Amino acid sequence: MLIKSPRKKEKVRNILRKYTSLSFTFSLVFFLAIGIIHCTKQPKRAESNKKTLSFNGREGKRLFIHYCAPCHGEDAEGSGRYFPSYIEPQPPDFINSEYLKETNENVMFRAIKFGSKALGKSNYSPSYDETLRDEEIRYIIEYLKFLKMSKDEES
Repeated sequence: MLIKSPRKKEKVRNILRKYTSLSFTFSLVFFLAIGIIHCTKQPKRAESNKKTLSFNGREGKRLFIHYCAPCHGEDAEGSGRYFPSYIEPQPPDFINSEYLKETNENVMFRAIKFGSKALGKSNYSPSYDETLRDEEIRYIIEYLKFLKMSKDEES
């Protein structure tokens, strides 16, 4: 649509300037408000009520999944993919049983370091004496305690 009258053209320009300025101002205020709201919100965490793993626990998880989970299961409930259910004895369920409460850290440490046979149990769990450093074994124990504590808090 062409406007021929100079007065009408000027009037239309003024109206467009006014609304352009208003829409720009509104947009600016809107996005600033959204930015401020977003910055002041605390980030949501998937497990907000649960404690988080320390570095040692995260390293313990990595080691557990690599070395232990094939038999004990990634959830440490004794259901590993490489240990058929018909073989006895089954790997201990670290999470749902009283195993961690009844077993002190020294016994767990020895079981991992020297294998379950060193404790008079089956010879299915190998010795990690030459594979894992003592510190790494402690990381695994810390991770297992974290799993148990998390499971207990859910209950």
